[in-house]
Amino acid sequence: MSHRLQKMLKTWRKTTKPNDDKSLAYVSSWVEHLSRELKRHRGDEEFVMDLLDAAAIYFSDSFSDKEKTDAFIYALGLLSRKR
Repeated sequence: MSHRLQKMLKTWRKTTKPNDDKSLAYVSSWVEHLSRELKRHRGDEEFVMDLLDAAAIYFSDSFSDKEKTDAFIYALGLLSRKR
């Protein structure tokens, strides 16, 4: 695993998820950060795949069902704005 990815995962793990009131802000920030990193490293296929694998695990283990729904909807919103 690359140093860049290890540093990013460490940041995710250290971040304390906020209470339900601020959950949407946290989820949207996480999705935007992930999107930026994917764009920045789009030419590095190995890094992108490692990042997606790590994000999927973090997503599955750390987000509630509501947060997963929020992340999905927010990601779709990001896609629709870029078209």
